[in-house]
Amino acid sequence: MRLVPCVATAGLVLLAGTAWAVVEEFDGGLWAHHESLSSQVLTDDLIITAESGGSMKGVRDPYALYPGFDPTRPATAVIIEPRNHAYLTLQAIGGTDLFQMAEPLLTVRGFRDGQEVVAQSMGPLWSDDTKSGVVAILSGFEKVERVEIRSDDSAPVSDVHFFLESVAYEVMDELPVTPPSPRPVTDQDSAGSVPTPFGNGGAVFGFWFFSVLLILRRYKRI
Repeated sequence: MRLVPCVATAGLVLLAGTAWAVVEEFDGGLWAHHESLSSQVLTDDLIITAESGGSMKGVRDPYALYPGFDPTRPATAVIIEPRNHAYLTLQAIGGTDLFQMAEPLLTVRGFRDGQEVVAQSMGPLWSDDTKSGVVAILSGFEKVERVEIRSDDSAPVSDVHFFLESVAYEVMDELPVTPPSPRPVTDQDSAGSVPTPFGNGGAVFGFWFFSVLLILRRYKRI
């Protein structure tokens, strides 16, 4: 796991104390090379799950998780959730599709309160030019509670199996509170308003009060 310097994120830390930018590279994994793991793996901040009891293994050199490696226990999706915090902002995913998935394109979806709030296509996670994996930059995955990575909708069956090598993210405990915008003043509001003896209405009130005094004085004289 590697901290990423980020001015904007540093501001969040100073203000809220609960958000930071991190790249999880799985270099803290205690697994042996190609060790079969459970369907769910915990890092410091994340819960990573191979959906439906799918297979998962840990590899080293480079460190990575390999969901869906066993075709008899396929992973229909890879799910990423915050472990000790309420919300997750996902910025990038690094992966290598070394064994060429039948459907090279993936769809990443973000959920909040059980509703899908963002989706983005990702892949292929392989570069023929460099013969290596790819880091996919994500946009709009801000303050979600759950992220699902599935095969593209065009695939007849979702079957996800690639080396998950890095996840760039932030975690936080609360959504920022946005103060309500002031209600705009309408013509109807202006027509129904009553002048006050303060500010611009002071002169109007003074004139009205002086007129009443004159009427009362004339009445007494009569």
